Amino acid sequence: MDISAQELISRYLAQYAQELPKESRDDERRELESNIEDMVQTRIEQGMNERHAVEDVLSELGDPKDLAAETAGKTGGFLSLSGQYYKSFITTLPLVIFWTFVIYLMISLLFFTLSIISGMEKLVFFNDYSLVEAVIYAGFITFIIYLVLEKAKIPLRGKAWSVEDLKKDQLAANYISRRCTTLLLLFAVAMQVLLIFLPDLLLRFTTGSNQEFIRESLLRGEVNWPSLLPYLTVFFGIIIIEQVYRLIHPKWDKSTLIVNIVINIASVAALILFSLRVIEMEVIKTYVDSYSRSTSLTSVILLLVLIFALDSWSVFRKVRAAEVARVEI
Repeated sequence: MDISAQELISRYLAQYAQELPKESRDDERRELESNIEDMVQTRIEQGMNERHAVEDVLSELGDPKDLAAETAGKTGGFLSLSGQYYKSFITTLPLVIFWTFVIYLMISLLFFTLSIISGMEKLVFFNDYSLVEAVIYAGFITFIIYLVLEKAKIPLRGKAWSVEDLKKDQLAANYISRRCTTLLLLFAVAMQVLLIFLPDLLLRFTTGSNQEFIRESLLRGEVNWPSLLPYLTVFFGIIIIEQVYRLIHPKWDKSTLIVNIVINIASVAALILFSLRVIEMEVIKTYVDSYSRSTSLTSVILLLVLIFALDSWSVFRKVRAAEVARVEI
């Protein structure tokens, strides 16, 4: 799409102003606009046409987000991130924490299952301290990766910013990726089915006394696996609802943010109730002391709140970016 020289300047200024504090945004934008006009005029007097002069000036100024970070005094120190690296890190961190949490629980479940199948005398259970450490390490490693990228000036998207980025469809920021939404929807459905048939799957891979142990620990007693399924059904059900909503309404706007916040509150509530019931299972009481159960529950709840709070914060930032893009147009 071919756009005018003035439109290029307008888009550059809009992205620049978006990153500045509200109290100084208008003044800084006007000052930069005046500087750009002066620089463009100088190049025109040197023989350039207006279009080439504008592109040359904007290329010289560089990424508007990085320029705004310098203007606002937010340039990164030796151990701090700034500009696009800081924003990308904040957006990526919730995903890193979430998937660390999920992968850790899946590995714990795998070891627990293997311990049952192999007839080990000591069952391998979830360790809350290891989970907290895993999340901290994952976040720290992510930070270090972004810090190295910034200090080495390695572009996040494989190439440095250029004026061509201003020519891209500005409406793209409004829309939610259908591919990511579909993948998350399929994942939620698959996990729902897996958890429903978990006891049957475990029984298929065990024999003799191990089968009896599974029946005793998961299928019998006042708190058993079927009594826990409603909480998991609610959790994955509302995730499925959110993804279906995004497929129907694939836009980053206030309604998407409201749905996300409501879904996350309901998700945290369902998982907290699930966790409260899990620690009451006889098999957990038998192999895990009350103090460990209490600390594990506290750690899990705090991590859940953190994960879903960061997720809503990430959605808020995307909605805000989409609103700015709409204003530009």
